[in-house]
Amino acid sequence: DARQNVMPEGQEYVFSDTLGLIRARDGRYMEKEATKEFPDVTRLLCQWFKDNKPAEMADDFPFTSINVNFKYAARRHRDGNNCGPSMIKALGKFSGGRLGYWPNDDQKTELDALPVSDRESLDLKDGFALFNGNCAHEVDDFEGERFSLVFFSIGKSWKTPKEVKDFLTGCGIQFPTEEVMERTKALLQVPRGYTDGVANSAPAEPSSASKALRVRHWPTDPAELAEADAELDEVAPAAAETPGAVPEAAPGAGAAKAKAKAKAKAKPEKERTRTQKRQAKRNEKADEWNTLAAEERLAKKLRTGKITSAQFQKGVRKSTRRASQGDDPGGSSDDSDSDDEDLSEESDAVKAEDSRWLVHRRKKKRGCKSKKR
Repeated sequence: DARQNVMPEGQEYVFSDTLGLIRARDGRYMEKEATKEFPDVTRLLCQWFKDNKPAEMADDFPFTSINVNFKYAARRHRDGNNCGPSMIKALGKFSGGRLGYWPNDDQKTELDALPVSDRESLDLKDGFALFNGNCAHEVDDFEGERFSLVFFSIGKSWKTPKEVKDFLTGCGIQFPTEEVMERTKALLQVPRGYTDGVANSAPAEPSSASKALRVRHWPTDPAELAEADAELDEVAPAAAETPGAVPEAAPGAGAAKAKAKAKAKAKPEKERTRTQKRQAKRNEKADEWNTLAAEERLAKKLRTGKITSAQFQKGVRKSTRRASQGDDPGGSSDDSDSDDEDLSEESDAVKAEDSRWLVHRRKKKRGCKSKKR
């Protein structure tokens, strides 16, 4: 029965959970079970937020909890247990899904009666937004896969037991101090309420409050958003492939791969996009798999007595050298004939020694069988 206030009409459940601190029904402040069981997930999200939060914010944004949502448009509601502003960001490949927000909602007007004229519409895919979760807000319908992360503080979090606070702090949770929370609250205007469907006029405020805004939104560079969408398009088909499978190299692919690698190395690192860097890592992984496959084939020949240990070592060196040059270690190449000749060039002493060992082994086995008879 959790999150009944956000559930769209006609749905019986939503994909939503909270990480970090929660307040139980009996009033206890405790860590969420999912955070206790998988602390690294919370730690990862906290580090991601710290690395990507708006640079304009001088303080580390205070939060005790993270709300994770997926694939549902929250209906109009108010958060009832928040202290201070919330930071929100939407992720994924989707269209629509904007945040509707009433910054002057003082909770004295029915949700259905809030004036449209005061509604802010924010594209959360475009960047982080700072808003007051205790004011009414909702999510527009959308198409595609939409995730959202909401970083917020639970009221009276100072009641949290020391052992719980220490554990969550170790996960990256940024518990608020009184000073930091006051500075964070000052970034947004105080809700003014409504009279006859119109927002009330602003009261006389000190000059220190002139920097406060209805809502704060930090748009992301459009080029970076386009690059992120391109990466999603590239990852989707790759994820559908069989795990661990290495695609077979087409004829002449080795030379093309070597040329591409040389070109990538010649290009300055700062000019390469994240997509190009990830592609290079995938190519390196494929080379590693091909090298291991070639070594496994040589090891099989060694076990069956088709090659000697010296030939095995020589073959491993050649497959490693091919991989470093951009060729397919297990595929065909122009110098394959010469490689076979090199492997066959072995001293008579080594071959004779291996032959005596194999003959001795066969005689021993025949002797064991005759004894049983």
